[in-house]
Amino acid sequence: MQATVLTCYTAYQSAQFTDLWFLAGLAMRLCTPLGLNHLDPWDFATGRCGPEQEDWGVRVRFVERQDLLDAPRSVEGHWERATTWWMAFAVDRFASASTDWSTSIDESASFSPSPRSLSSRDDS
Repeated sequence: MQATVLTCYTAYQSAQFTDLWFLAGLAMRLCTPLGLNHLDPWDFATGRCGPEQEDWGVRVRFVERQDLLDAPRSVEGHWERATTWWMAFAVDRFASASTDWSTSIDESASFSPSPRSLSSRDDS
């Protein structure tokens, strides 16, 4: 996943915008089954990743979300996944702005927490 994002930046710097758009779409489509776009927030109190509230998708679809990756086991792993998601998201926006073609995912979708919110811990 990260290699795909880096390849996108290479295509962007080389002004290969058709390749960029294609690879950005691939990156976003790889993020979805990995579950990077719906990463649950890290709970510093318990030291684990978990939902803040009930997953309404289970109530609506009657099945739990199926992701290829298990929940991250450390805050570093969680941060890396969130950063990978947001880099893929940015590359997708760069590709769409450069080509004037559509983006791969709608902004109204539920997104992972930002890496900045992961690095600022409230100790109060």
